[in-house]
Amino acid sequence: MVAAREHEQTGALPNSTYRRRQVAVAPTATAMERLFSPTALARTLGRHGFSARAYGLLGRRGGASSLRTANRVLSSMSPVTIPFAPSFRVIARRTPDGSR
Repeated sequence: MVAAREHEQTGALPNSTYRRRQVAVAPTATAMERLFSPTALARTLGRHGFSARAYGLLGRRGGASSLRTANRVLSSMSPVTIPFAPSFRVIARRTPDGSR
């Protein structure tokens, strides 16, 4: 929103260009793909009757076997590594009684 207002008022264009494999960053320095915390989302889902967990991932699920192995290792250390993981997955299942 800040960049859009600045462009509207001054006509200034963004000073960055797209680079392959670079995460888009808002003027507030927030990664556009990380507008929410995956662990906070899992906690919120837990308060609403789901068993939920966030996992950090290195890449796509269907990748090479080395990538799948790396994702398994990274997933087991997600509480520590998720802030640095390039992608994530939040898995939630409704509990039978609506509680954790």
